[in-house]
Amino acid sequence: MYKYQIIINWSEIDRLFVTQVPELPGCMAHGETQEIALTNIKEAMQLWIDTAKEFGDPIPEAQFNKIAIQILRSLLLRSMRSESKESVVCDVCGFLKAKTRYTSRPYGKGEDLLVIENVPVVVCLSCGTSYLTSFTLKEIDRIKRNREKVAVTKPIEVASFSVS
Repeated sequence: MYKYQIIINWSEIDRLFVTQVPELPGCMAHGETQEIALTNIKEAMQLWIDTAKEFGDPIPEAQFNKIAIQILRSLLLRSMRSESKESVVCDVCGFLKAKTRYTSRPYGKGEDLLVIENVPVVVCLSCGTSYLTSFTLKEIDRIKRNREKVAVTKPIEVASFSVS
């Protein structure tokens, strides 16, 4: 297996360990313990590499000759959690430059389209990453599973993008 750097962060918001592989864009996983998070990220790495091979995409060269594990505890976030709702610690870069923004997210197409409004998205002004927390992803999954009970039908205008 390729030997990539794995970064593990504790997410106080999600109460989970969040892992990422910087050399493999979008390769992230999480787990309730460090061991589970590591197992999950190793599986995600293999899936990322297998998918890249399947589609003929380049596989980035590993920048480290052994897996480096950085464990960053967000003690600052714990102390700030009750003090400020404005900025949070970014789960990706660890800087206190992330803001929570709210947006609408579409899921599905045509008659199966579901638009979920007021979805919290963490946007980091330091590293430029935007992501959904695992709590948010679990809530989106719950809404999608129970759409008949929680969704309200609204007429919406739909336009297709076209280049002249």
